[in-house]
This record gives sequence, structure tokens and C-alpha cells, in this order.
Amino acid sequence: MGALCYGLAGALFMLESRAELSEFIKPILIAARNIMLSERHVMVTLCLTGFVFVFAWIIFWFKKDLAVTRQPRKSFVNTVCMLRPSALSILFIYAMFPLQGLNLGLRRSLESFPDLTVFGFVLIMLIMFGTFFCCLYCFFSFPGQIAVRMDKAMTKIFTLNEFYIVTAVFLVSLFTTGALAYFVLDHIPHVQDSIAQLFHAKIFQSGRVFAPLPPHKEFFDYTNIINYDKWYSQYPPGHILMLSLGLIA
Repeated sequence: MGALCYGLAGALFMLESRAELSEFIKPILIAARNIMLSERHVMVTLCLTGFVFVFAWIIFWFKKDLAVTRQPRKSFVNTVCMLRPSALSILFIYAMFPLQGLNLGLRRSLESFPDLTVFGFVLIMLIMFGTFFCCLYCFFSFPGQIAVRMDKAMTKIFTLNEFYIVTAVFLVSLFTTGALAYFVLDHIPHVQDSIAQLFHAKIFQSGRVFAPLPPHKEFFDYTNIINYDKWYSQYPPGHILMLSLGLIA
């Protein structure tokens, strides 16, 4: 089942561009998206909730033998145990794919995902269920020899000197984050919070706590940066001071 979900996701990913250009499928996609964006979003949400609930119910119900599930107590226990993954799956859908009009403060609005499509929704759902099945298989059918080898390896690791372990983890983390920052993120911040704090760190680097207002300050308004009487960011100085030490270095 996991391989099937992954295969369907891969096929859907490869056929996405062709399907969107198909004269037969394109109207279906447009109609599905209009339903998701219309006032009937509550009905769509209920359908998604019911789908996840029934899907999880089937998985955990048929996990046991039929003879066991016929016993009333076992059936009740299986049903109760099924509620937890169902609730988590529903919460995952609400968190990742909120529908318009449901932003009640705990969920993002649809505007947070301007590129969300029906294809994208189905694709990530297939990947999620495929991962669930693979994890379920590994949980119940994990080869014993691999588990024994992992236990031996972990035992050897725990016998090492704690100082060397912490140092190795620190160096690996520093190298990994540094490589990602340099090669993937072009060595510049991409989020408004990080941009504002780096701006304030450059002010610290110059030896000042804040900067004077620029001429025509109306052209220099930016998110999370105070541009009223003085020019600085809205954040506490601790992390900014660490950034300024990095800039000096």
C-alpha cells in the first residue's frame, strides 16, 4: 500500500503538466477548485474529515484478525485506538490545507497558500498515506537483525566520551547549517524577521544601539523595523548581539 501510494504520487507528479492542459481534465480541476474556494467549503471540509476518519477506521479495524474483532470488548478498544490517528490526520489536513473562511485564529487562511491546487492537495495526501503505511510496516515487521545491530551500535556510541560526542554533533551541525546557508540560501536571510535582526546587528557592528532616521524615511519602511523617531528593529538585543559578533568575525 505504501509503494502504491508513492507510485500514484510519482505518476501524478509526472502527469501534472499534461493533465492541466488536457481539455477533458482541465474543467474538472477548475470545478473542484471553485468548490474549495466557494461558500460550500464547510461541506468539503466535512467530506475530507469523513474520508480520513473512515480510512483510519478501516486500517485499524482490519489490522486484527476477524475472530478477534468480533469480540465486543476488543472491537470497542480498536475503535477507541483508531480515534487518535484519525484526529491527528484531521488536524494535519486543517493545518496544511485550510479552506477559505475557516481562519478562526488557530489556522492560516487560504491566502497563505496562493499556489495551492487540487493536484498539490492529492499529491501530499498520497505521500502522507504512503509514509504512514511504510512506517506501519517498519513498526510491525522491522527485521530483528537490523534492530540488534542498531542496539549494538548505539551501545558503542554511549560508551564513547561525552565531550567527543557533543563536539562531533556541534561540528556536524555547524557545517550542515553553514553549507545550507551558503549554497541554498545564497548567504542572505530570506525571512522578514531575520532581515530585520541582521539590519539591527549591522547597527550594533557600527558601535551604535540605533541608527538615525534616513532622509525621506517614508521610502524605508519595512516589516518589523521601527522607523519613527529612531531606526532599529523591534527585537530584544540578545540574538542581535550574537549576529553582530558574527559580522565582526
